[in-house]
Amino acid sequence: MKKKRINWFDFKDCKLSGWGFLGRMICGSLLLIMIIPGFWLIASTGYKRARSFNWSHSLAVVSAIAMCFYIISTLFLQAGAEEGIYLIYFPTWIFYLVLLFKNGNKNQNDSEPIDIGSFGTNNSNTVIIEDDLVNKSKDSITKSSQISEENEIEDQTGLGRDIDSRWRKK
Repeated sequence: MKKKRINWFDFKDCKLSGWGFLGRMICGSLLLIMIIPGFWLIASTGYKRARSFNWSHSLAVVSAIAMCFYIISTLFLQAGAEEGIYLIYFPTWIFYLVLLFKNGNKNQNDSEPIDIGSFGTNNSNTVIIEDDLVNKSKDSITKSSQISEENEIEDQTGLGRDIDSRWRKK
């Protein structure tokens, strides 16, 4: 059996555990000496961890950017920056903790990704259900109008309702 080769620096979907996330963030912090590989690894790690929760692509991109801002704000705090950096540090720190401790091993039954931008649009499950209900109600109204038209036709021809009409196509 061949093992699937995993590239740490790509932005492909893969299941990444909390321990793997922590290890990659530490490696990314160490790679910050070479600036671009460090930020690239941190961003790809945040993206992969978010996608392991079955979050949408846009939310995974937000998490990748947030992890980069988290590392930058941590570096500024260690260097003794002013208090304004806390406005960036605390929200990204909370996001970091969510990515670190959230349980990604739940059975998700191959559900569709959660999309924060689709609320109230046709991509929303609620709207799809409402559309299905509207279509079903339209079908039932159409069927009831067809039945009433058939009854009017039967009444106009002088035939009673007790005659079996199952042989007709509907």
